[in-house]
Amino acid sequence: MGGGARQDWERRHTRAYRMGAWGRALVSCGALVAHHTGYDRRAVRGPGGPRLRRPDAPDWAAFDREWMPVVELMALAACRAAWENGGLADDVELPQLLGWVDGAHTHRLADGYLDAPPEERTPGTV
Repeated sequence: MGGGARQDWERRHTRAYRMGAWGRALVSCGALVAHHTGYDRRAVRGPGGPRLRRPDAPDWAAFDREWMPVVELMALAACRAAWENGGLADDVELPQLLGWVDGAHTHRLADGYLDAPPEERTPGTV
């Protein structure tokens, strides 16, 4: 019962973004963290020329080592929040995301899989 709901939720992501919820959350959260750090992963010039980089922006190795765990944590939080709200990963607003990373829902962040929608859960399950 819950598995079908998960498949429907994943299909909605695939229709909207041509990728599943996890992939979309990684892309969205990766863009947010890249913007915050000044990281620019583009190796080629864009239509307007090269993007300006902040002098303290990490290189690709530092971004991968230091910031990808942050991206993955935020992506997990985005998936959890989207699932809880029955929405898409991109529908999660920053305050909701932060509530999962460092707030009211943090203690549930790593609990099990997203196997049943909230309305089908029994007490004590995720």
